[in-house]
Amino acid sequence: MVLAARNADVDALNARAQQIRRAVGEFGTERTYALPSGDRLTLAEGDAVRVRANDYRSRRGQGPDLLNGYRAVVSQLSEDGRVEVTWRTRERGQDDAYVSAWLTPEQIAGGALSLGYAMTIAASQGMTCDTSLMYGHGANAFAAYPGLTRGEEGESPVAAARGHRERGHPGSAR
Repeated sequence: MVLAARNADVDALNARAQQIRRAVGEFGTERTYALPSGDRLTLAEGDAVRVRANDYRSRRGQGPDLLNGYRAVVSQLSEDGRVEVTWRTRERGQDDAYVSAWLTPEQIAGGALSLGYAMTIAASQGMTCDTSLMYGHGANAFAAYPGLTRGEEGESPVAAARGHRERGHPGSAR
């Protein structure tokens, strides 16, 4: 999980992550969509995305609900501009399952998806992952603490900084 305090930083981190993956050839087919804000969103098969709007499909008998905040992967792009996203679900006492849903070009153009490599610290509250990276520029203590506590593995940044000071190393100012 990659976190930042500000939306502008999240957008920059998402764009850079997508560029890196594109440069090393990790993507399949790509398509660009015009957004209402005048921006453009390029999605590729293999991209990490976040769902930005609720779509209660189960109420219409059209499959699993697609809810705001879900993190998913673009699993397929169709020739007519539809995008299939796949995400993991976890039910208590059951094995993980993977489900998919298709979004129309109109849904995407309406802002139903965004890149999902990075998110704001606020959006990550309640989530836990193995490793969390935080770009802390602009984060106050109320934002930084939840950002520092998302990852479970490895040494916490607070403990690492404390260890450097105890060994006489001031650490990096970056």
